[in-house]
This record gives sequence, structure tokens and C-alpha cells, in this order.
Amino acid sequence: MASTNGGKTGKTGRNQPCPCGSGKKYKRCCIAKAAAPQLPPGAIVRARLGQPRIEQWPMESTLFGASVAEAVAEGERLPGLPLHPWIEVRIRDWFAIHQPHVLTRGGRAAGAPTVSSVRAMTTPALFDELAKFGVTLDEASFLAATDGHCSAWDLADELAEASPSGDAAPELLGLVTCELWRRLRPRRPSLEMLDELMQEGYAALERKDHDQASDLWLRFTDRFVEVLPTDVVSLDEVDEVFPGLQSVGNWIGDAQVELHNSALGKPRAARRGLRWCRQLVERFPDDPAFRDLRREEAEFHLQLGAPKRGLAIIEALREEDPNDAMTYATLADWHGHALTPRDVTRAIELLEKALARPVRNAEDWSLQGRLDELRELQRP
Repeated sequence: MASTNGGKTGKTGRNQPCPCGSGKKYKRCCIAKAAAPQLPPGAIVRARLGQPRIEQWPMESTLFGASVAEAVAEGERLPGLPLHPWIEVRIRDWFAIHQPHVLTRGGRAAGAPTVSSVRAMTTPALFDELAKFGVTLDEASFLAATDGHCSAWDLADELAEASPSGDAAPELLGLVTCELWRRLRPRRPSLEMLDELMQEGYAALERKDHDQASDLWLRFTDRFVEVLPTDVVSLDEVDEVFPGLQSVGNWIGDAQVELHNSALGKPRAARRGLRWCRQLVERFPDDPAFRDLRREEAEFHLQLGAPKRGLAIIEALREEDPNDAMTYATLADWHGHALTPRDVTRAIELLEKALARPVRNAEDWSLQGRLDELRELQRP
């Protein structure tokens, strides 16, 4: 299926190269600059938050602040914050803010489309919806069309741009494509399906079911590293292609804490945490954003009774960046407290060496405080 609009509308298709010459697709580059913000007089966000003026809102406020998210669900667009259409419809489902939705006798949804309403449609009705957009596919040809894609919505965009209108996929076409992928290709999940899996993990945390949250996030990681395009080699690029309610970078921090806590005193959980770290570090070996996961990998080795492997990882990190306070603090903690036998003298030497260098984040890692505590241990 062609990915261009064939010049039918004179507009740049979402999947075409960006006119700015960056080499990225238009949807990953300047499309946000071309989209005029939609903030009518008396905007919902402004009224609810009591703000006299809106220029830009951080992603966290939109996704996890109820007032702003409800406004987005009701159709407002915030300047400086382009949202992927999948996120918009997910927010709409999340807050149950949409027009009344009914099913006709043939199983066709009517009204504003949502994930849940499209999910209630029959598979033949979903293919009927594709046909209404000029996309004639059956199960076999749909599966063939998914090859080479990792996002169902990206596939919908390509299908739409090859249709007579040549526009980006409207919400209903996007949702139908996502649902058909979910039903027909469950063993190779789309990024939208993985977003739902990630959010199931967050829901488990809300229920304080930490074991299930860990299980779900490990499943997410297994599939995520499999389906992510090979040319995506950094965390910034991951967040460009992943259409999720939560950024992958933020999720990694949350999962790291959760897996670390669940592994305390539990070798099986520690082995799973170690595998999780290795998957991400090996998938993104050149991105410094994953440096902290290498430290966490070392911690899992320590919990599993393999301190030499852990020490080798931290020492390698220190050699790569001798001005990173984290490595000195970690090594001092291990030598001064965690290893058997303890070597307080070595721990003190490491901290003194760090403080004599122009290390970064010395205060954040409390190097002087650690040093004072260790010196107290040496006093008779």
C-alpha cells in the first residue's frame, strides 16, 4: 500500500519526508508547527484551572491532571502540545467523555468513536468501516499490510493517504485498524497494544498489586524490544515513535523502582529484574540515558550473590565517566556496607578521590555525608 498521498491534496502526508529536510517523517517533525492551536474564547482549560492565559502545558499535566485531560477529551487542543490521535481517544475512554455511543443491528458503532465502542463491533463490521474509507482488505491482505509496521495507527495513516482523500487517518479508521491488529495479530502486538499493556501495569500499581505490575511490565518489555524498529536507537527516538499515555522514559524510571523493590530478598524476582535491565541496555547500548540501568543491573547481581559481576559493571561505568558521582557513591556503599567482608578503608578512599575531582552531582549523591558516616565507623 502506497504511503504517499499522490499529490491529491497538495498537502504533505504524515508519512512523507518532512519539507524541512530533517530526513524524518512529517508526523515526527514539523507537523505540530503546522497545526494551528484550537483554543476558542472561554476555553475549558482556562476556565477550570483559573489561568488567564495558556501558552504551553507540560505533557504530565495533560495526561495526569484531570482538568486538562478532561478538556482534551472534550475536544480542546493545547498550544505547544501536539497529541497523538491514539492518546486523544485513550483519554476520551479514560474519562468516559464522548457522545452517546450505540450499536446498530449490524454491529456498527455510531457517534464519536472510542476504543471501547470500536472494540464492541464485529470483525465483519470493522472491515465494512475500512471499505467506507476506500480501503478494501480482507483478513489475509490486512495481515500482509501490517508487515513492516509497528504502529497500527501509522498503518491507518498510510491506508488513508493512499485513499481518494489523501488525508491522515480519521479517528474511526485509526481505531478500526488498531482493533483489527489486536484481533488478527495478537502475537505481534502493535505499539498501541503495548501502550495498553503498560497502562495495565499502572492500574495494577493503583490496586497495590505489585507482583502483577511487575509481571505486566516484564511482558511489555519482552514484546517492546521485539517490535521496536531497528533504526530506533535512543530513548528520545523511542518517545518519538511510541504513542503512549506515558513516555517510555518515565515508565523506565517507574519500572526500575518497582522491580528493585520487588526483588529485595527474592532471588527469582532479582533474576527477572536483571533480565529486564539487560534487555534494555543491550537494545540501546550507545544511549547514555540507560546508564542508570547498568547500575541497577549491578545491584541485581549483588542481590543474587554475584558481587564481582556487579563491581565490574560499576568500575566500567567509572572508567567511562570518571566524573560521575554516582559510581563513587555506589562503590563506597558496597565496600563500606554491602560486601562481606566490609572494606571501610577502601570506601573512604573512593569518596576522598571523588571529592578531589570535579565530579558532577556530588551533593545529590551526598558524597561528603557518606564520607563522614564512614569515618565515624573507623573511630575507636
